[in-house]
Amino acid sequence: MKKIYFAALLSVLNICSGYSYSYKPGLPVNIYLNSGIFQGKTYYTPSCWQGDIMCISYAETCSNNPNSSPSCIKIDYIFTNQSVMNWIGINWSFPSYNWGDIDAGLDLTGASRVTFFARGEKGQETIAVKFGGNFGLFPDSTDVIAGPITLTKEWKQYEIPIQEEDLTHISMGFGLMMFRKDYKNRKLKKATVYLDDIIID
Repeated sequence: MKKIYFAALLSVLNICSGYSYSYKPGLPVNIYLNSGIFQGKTYYTPSCWQGDIMCISYAETCSNNPNSSPSCIKIDYIFTNQSVMNWIGINWSFPSYNWGDIDAGLDLTGASRVTFFARGEKGQETIAVKFGGNFGLFPDSTDVIAGPITLTKEWKQYEIPIQEEDLTHISMGFGLMMFRKDYKNRKLKKATVYLDDIIID
């Protein structure tokens, strides 16, 4: 009975907030483009962090050699004794801070891929990326993980194919993960990666 009441209360709150489970935006959906300044509404935000979040340094307007001017995203995974879970994750969600407990997502039916540009500070940085995969009371309709991906010092475009997936409810449009085990044989104090031009089309 308590669970039913809680779900009903969430539904009422979501209706009042204006979010809709079946909201269908126009394509493409730009997750990050030109310092987050979009032509149209901004949907997904980098609000859901996971793992050793105290070891994450995140900058959304880094001007250090962006793929597209004026800036790009810079993410540092800082290796300290505070790293207990030995991995980090940053997820771009709709709405912000949606861990699957809000009945809101985008219907991206018609999209075929997620593309993004990435590079590493030193080269050989390793990442994994994801699309969807939000679990909870209102889970995403699909979960796609790509990786490991080994980056170079130069910008390169990568693609996550999604044309065969159920895209009717996606509350996490993009996610990045890094694992400390990938750096255990390298004497680094941190691993730095850059992202730019993240687009669902």
